[in-house]
Amino acid sequence: MLTHRHNLLGLVLVISLVAFVWEKDKPSQQIVEPVKTPPGPSHKQASSSAQSSTGDSRSDGDLPDTPQHRPAKSIEKDPFGVRTWYVPPPPMPAPPEPAPITATAPALPFHFVGTLIMDDGRKYIQLAKVSTSSGTAQFLVTKGEMIDEKYRVEDIEGDKIVFVYVPLDTRQILMIPAVQ
Repeated sequence: MLTHRHNLLGLVLVISLVAFVWEKDKPSQQIVEPVKTPPGPSHKQASSSAQSSTGDSRSDGDLPDTPQHRPAKSIEKDPFGVRTWYVPPPPMPAPPEPAPITATAPALPFHFVGTLIMDDGRKYIQLAKVSTSSGTAQFLVTKGEMIDEKYRVEDIEGDKIVFVYVPLDTRQILMIPAVQ
């Protein structure tokens, strides 16, 4: 059994050697020439002096455009540099500009209490203002009057009162509840 295995290994060795020698004796189809890179700025001075001494009028720019005469691109890169699969995330888009802040009037501090119509036809509205600091205040107002130097009664219509918040000149409406 051991001799059979030795014979098999010997046969494989002989076949391998024959294949190696047979491929070695074949002529190569491709002739490889060394790559000539264009000299750097320090070599140009030396090559120009060498050209003048040898009488060669061909410059480095006259090399034929073949793969053998082009400089290798991998020369500049470090073959032993760090490699990574990390792909940096795309840059974040600039945040949108915030919308301009517009001042708004505070909620109306008044509540409708009632309506008073005088004999001469003038209409008055009774309002209540509830405040945590001063308690409850009662106002009897008509069209055009100012309340607390901040609100002006602009109009009194059938079911609503139109106020103007004077510091911002904005209109606010207080609904009058329907009488039942």
